[in-house]
Amino acid sequence: MTKRFTLKIIAACAMLAGAGGAFAQSTIKIANIVELSGGGASAGTNFKNGVELAVKEINAAGGILGKKIETTTTDTQSNPGVAKGLTQKAIDNDVFAIFGPVFSGSIMVSMAESRRAEVPTGPVARLPASPRKATPTSSVPASRRRPPCPKWPSTSLPSPKAWPSFM
Repeated sequence: MTKRFTLKIIAACAMLAGAGGAFAQSTIKIANIVELSGGGASAGTNFKNGVELAVKEINAAGGILGKKIETTTTDTQSNPGVAKGLTQKAIDNDVFAIFGPVFSGSIMVSMAESRRAEVPTGPVARLPASPRKATPTSSVPASRRRPPCPKWPSTSLPSPKAWPSFM
């Protein structure tokens, strides 16, 4: 995830809440629910560092519409059940948005909970598009290519009256 992408997402989330309850507060609360232990520790730590860096830069520039961003980071332990509980806790704490988790099992339960409560989710493990182009078909050996689809007959199908009697 790039820093620019994270900044855009945070700014977009803040703009969407123009009339929301988050702007009645002096800060914008964002929950950062990531895998800091278990199998997803490295991906979750990178995600956490990216969010914290973006928030630090936004707050140093004056925040969003004069309001500072406040983040709370919690560890899902790479467990979808824990991620669901942490998401519900974040919703109960009246956060404006939820960022994370990184792994798909945790994402599924976290997004279900946040959608139910109508809390927007931030950049959920989205990677930037690859600069490489797709492999052209011509570079695939002929023995590995799929045969072309047969063409449909140019004549129309017979009417049901012409079908055999057993149909």
